[in-house]
Amino acid sequence: MKIDRNKFTELYKTDEKFKNAVDEGKTDLHLTVLAAQLQMALPDPEAGYIGNASMLKHIGNVHLGQSDKLEIKEEKNINVVLKWGNTKLPEEITKEIDNNDT
Repeated sequence: MKIDRNKFTELYKTDEKFKNAVDEGKTDLHLTVLAAQLQMALPDPEAGYIGNASMLKHIGNVHLGQSDKLEIKEEKNINVVLKWGNTKLPEEITKEIDNNDT
């Protein structure tokens, strides 16, 4: 069946049965493709198939939101002056703290 794109769009927006049929078809297609991808990605020892790491990676990226990107978090050092009562800590203690920062 051939249908004009504008007519399709109009039917999709106005005819609930048509919209439901199209949406159900899309869902079926997505599930069929995902099942085929999983079958290709996962090993099957009985069939002697070791699986496909690239496909497994693709499924992780697309369906699970995983990523190859390395996320780097920047850490900043904050200098804190500690006081002993109303006076600064002894110099040997502050040196020890400074040495532990490196």
